[in-house]
Amino acid sequence: MLFVAAIGVTASSRVVRNNVYPVKIDPPEPIEQVLSRMQSMLNGNPPIWLRRIMQCECVDD
Repeated sequence: MLFVAAIGVTASSRVVRNNVYPVKIDPPEPIEQVLSRMQSMLNGNPPIWLRRIMQCECVDD
């Protein structure tokens, strides 16, 4: 995942094509807060798009 304040359509497409998923953070936050929120989400109930990505990565290993 790539945390961004803003990203254009073309840049977003290029990033996703390389299996990196942009996540817009608005307003910008300290990385410690972002990581803490991500850890809580991963330990709880991640959104469906993230569960699909995590399942695909597990299958490839």
